[in-house]
Amino acid sequence: MISKLFRKPSKALTGLLMSATCTLLMTTLIGCGSNFKYSCVSNCSTPAQASVTTTTNSSGVHGFALAGNTFVPLGVNYLIEGHGAYNGNSYQTFDMFDTQNFSASTIDQNMQQIASYGFTYVRLWLKGVDTDNGFSSPNAWSLYVNNIVTTIHSAQKYNLHVVLTGSFPGPTGNGLMPTNYQPAASLIPSNVTGMNQLMLVPAVTQQLGQFYHDLLTAMLVIDPNIASGIFYFDLYNEIHYDLTSLPLSANTGTFPYNGVSYNLNDFSTNDTTDSTSRQALMDIAAQNTVQTLGSAVKAVMPNLLVTPSSGFNRGSSHAGFDGGLLFAPGVENHYSLRTYYVLQGGADFIDIHLYPSAQFQTTSTMISSEIVPVSTATTGTTYISAKITPLLSGEFGDTYSSFSGAGSETAELEAGISQMLSAESSVYCAYNFAGFGVWDWNTYPNANFTLVDPIDDPGNLYMQAMAPLYNPQYCGQPVVSTDAAKTTNSSVPFLP
Repeated sequence: MISKLFRKPSKALTGLLMSATCTLLMTTLIGCGSNFKYSCVSNCSTPAQASVTTTTNSSGVHGFALAGNTFVPLGVNYLIEGHGAYNGNSYQTFDMFDTQNFSASTIDQNMQQIASYGFTYVRLWLKGVDTDNGFSSPNAWSLYVNNIVTTIHSAQKYNLHVVLTGSFPGPTGNGLMPTNYQPAASLIPSNVTGMNQLMLVPAVTQQLGQFYHDLLTAMLVIDPNIASGIFYFDLYNEIHYDLTSLPLSANTGTFPYNGVSYNLNDFSTNDTTDSTSRQALMDIAAQNTVQTLGSAVKAVMPNLLVTPSSGFNRGSSHAGFDGGLLFAPGVENHYSLRTYYVLQGGADFIDIHLYPSAQFQTTSTMISSEIVPVSTATTGTTYISAKITPLLSGEFGDTYSSFSGAGSETAELEAGISQMLSAESSVYCAYNFAGFGVWDWNTYPNANFTLVDPIDDPGNLYMQAMAPLYNPQYCGQPVVSTDAAKTTNSSVPFLP
């Protein structure tokens, strides 16, 4: 497949692109983008429009709309109990689309349950064993695509939308995309390693974009209206720079990017005077990465919302955006993409994950270093607000270990829920977040709080605190319930 990615379609095939035989052509031309311009599908008959859009209310606050009405995205991260072990660990839902593990009946039951609790969307992961293996087993690619479409159809039955999330750690934890899409080793310089390759090596970014393009194209072959069931495409889960990997692990020398030499010893964050600093390098590369990946998606589904998810830099011990200061070994060295440049790259909104008690910094400090209330004017490139773009928190949860001093597991859970509800008020409502996605659905036994957990949470405390069925208002605004969300908890049995 890789060898075909650089081929331009012939004139005859280009003519066919303009004809009514688009579906047949897409079946034949998976990966027909010309020089990574992702132009194949955009010349075909127009596919169905995505149904969720961004909107602005009368106060100038940005959010989401569905069929002309306000859409309150209160969802779940869909992780279910794993199918055995992978690499020594339970693989949870991350292999849910794999040929040997896919269960349409289980997924359909879960979607019905999720909707019955009033949630409005479900976040899914695209990674799995088949992606790690480069779809090498017979029919792996076609079954993978079909399983994704089947899952979206199940969600649609219950008026749920899905989020497709890019994340491909691979069997060694160092992958960035399905292995059959990895660029040739000769295209990856030795002075860029790990996660940094995604932003700082254009060939890597382009290849991941090609996979997204091919996947969505293949999905349209099965269902030309499939875009209507997707909320947004998360271009990469918790995208970040790794300060323990090259070139950012070095604090001397320079790094060339797009014809500019950047000073790895310049930790300045002044945008107007330090155009060759480490921060300037990370900013322009972030913008280009989002633009490349987002363009690949929108070439196939032009109106589908796109953004990469991320975390707060304060959550990994940085004082906001500090130029990528290097810490002592053992300190988390994730460094998030600056949101201003994510938007400059074409992201439709900002998705920031929040685990209120899992880090040393207080929640209010984490937020105030990057986001300001809508009442505060924003200038420069550091701060954003809901007056600029919709804000979403695609992951919102916590762990038992964060409250280990509380006593029993029930006491730990109660303490965590209290902290999360406080964060919902002091962060999401105060800063006008449009909504959030609860972590997670069904991964018991697990260190994380889990909505369906008859072992550690037999009283369903977490579900009662987070589900819209029990809390029909979000920040004073009614949550539009689905038709399925008209049952009581007693009529929705937990699955084993």
